[in-house]
Amino acid sequence: MAKKEDNLVRRVLRDQIGDGFLTIGDGALAGGIFPGYQTTDDTTAVLVHRLNEYFDLQGYTLRDLTTFIQTVIFQTVGKYDFSGMQAGVDIVEIRVVSTVPLSISKDFAINALADSVPGSLTSASSLQNIVSCTEIVYSQDAGAGFGRPIEQNTWGVGNSTAAEKLYFSRFFKFPKTKSPSGNATYGFAWPEMAVVCPVVVAKEEDLEYIMRLARSVRTYEP
Repeated sequence: MAKKEDNLVRRVLRDQIGDGFLTIGDGALAGGIFPGYQTTDDTTAVLVHRLNEYFDLQGYTLRDLTTFIQTVIFQTVGKYDFSGMQAGVDIVEIRVVSTVPLSISKDFAINALADSVPGSLTSASSLQNIVSCTEIVYSQDAGAGFGRPIEQNTWGVGNSTAAEKLYFSRFFKFPKTKSPSGNATYGFAWPEMAVVCPVVVAKEEDLEYIMRLARSVRTYEP
């Protein structure tokens, strides 16, 4: 419940994105359960699970209030299933909260050789529009015989917003070929993800609010 104190409103925004699984068979998308958008090229399958879900802030914007984001917490509700992973295949997961809607074609590279991600210089979204983003790479440990996270990167500037929505998305990139060569055959299952954002809502001075409002709108069509 919102709590008022010295003209501030404190809230915890929270929502969840469901689980799913995917299978790649001999270099082709073979099946799975994955609500959302998907696209592939010769080497990679990209799954957007989900794109531009959002927290509704319209009640605050109608009163010309600003939402100050205190932090972003990504939580996995359950566990990953790495049992079907294959050596030579690195799976990439992106979790992102943004002040503008993102575009799969403009903010996330399909090609396995490219590394365009939301907020990078090669994406359409500015870093100032990325509140928080986490990239996790999963790989098969050939020696141990199981899959595990091998790399994690985080970025984002934590900017507050005067827009009507605060967006969150979850991306996966699944290779269809192995490194160094050959078609891939594997399965991968992921758990639900919770997005938790403690915020403070307050009134800004007019000039600061107008400048914030200008930074809270997208500069391209998603």
